[in-house]
Amino acid sequence: HTPADLLADFARIRRDDAAHRVYLNLGCGVADERFVGRGATDEQYADYPKACDIVSYDVYPCNSIQPDGPDRLHLVAKGIDRLRKWAGPGKKVWCWIEANKISKGEGRAPTPDEVKTQIWMALVHGADGYGFFCHSWAGPQPSVAAIEPEMQKALAPVNAEVHKLAPVLNSPTVEKIITVQSPDSAPTVAIMAKQRGDQVYLFAVNLRNESTKATFARSETNPGADAEVLGESRRIPIRSGKFEDAFGAYA
Repeated sequence: HTPADLLADFARIRRDDAAHRVYLNLGCGVADERFVGRGATDEQYADYPKACDIVSYDVYPCNSIQPDGPDRLHLVAKGIDRLRKWAGPGKKVWCWIEANKISKGEGRAPTPDEVKTQIWMALVHGADGYGFFCHSWAGPQPSVAAIEPEMQKALAPVNAEVHKLAPVLNSPTVEKIITVQSPDSAPTVAIMAKQRGDQVYLFAVNLRNESTKATFARSETNPGADAEVLGESRRIPIRSGKFEDAFGAYA
């Protein structure tokens, strides 16, 4: 469908049902120009968000038929960046996260850690929500809505953590209060800062499938202050407004 087609549908839905929000999901071509089914130009993609209240997209790197799929989890972040740019600050942006082995092709199921990373890549880059693609046609019987028990068990604490932090995540992002530097020439660790009261929250995720270090600098800080690492029972000293932390692959 062209953007004009969807705009006409949007107007019709609005006319018939003004009470509900309209959700539009786009495919992996949002993030992956190599996708053979990419049927729209960047100019068309920029118009699609006008035809909905919530715009979403999906990309499933580990399930990709491309052999380097598990090394391209950053596509999740890339797609959110693009949707956020096209949609503007006032529109909700969501995405779908792979959670199973989807088909009998060459791809594979993501690991729980890879799913966790994709969630945080999406959130740090500005996603307002996410869902899990849990359909699978890889087994003897097609499944239309079931995440494997082991994956369910692993994702429960991640979802609980996101839910607990929802008041923070839903607050405005604070620009330039914290900056990040990595030893590589290309950005490795992506960050997002939030502030509630006198607390500053820094969310950081390693975009690469290799370990790295990052140095963070805060524009304002109290002498002798520490950074508390949530969920890890440790603190990092801040000296002269800076602190450093190590990140494993996709951590």
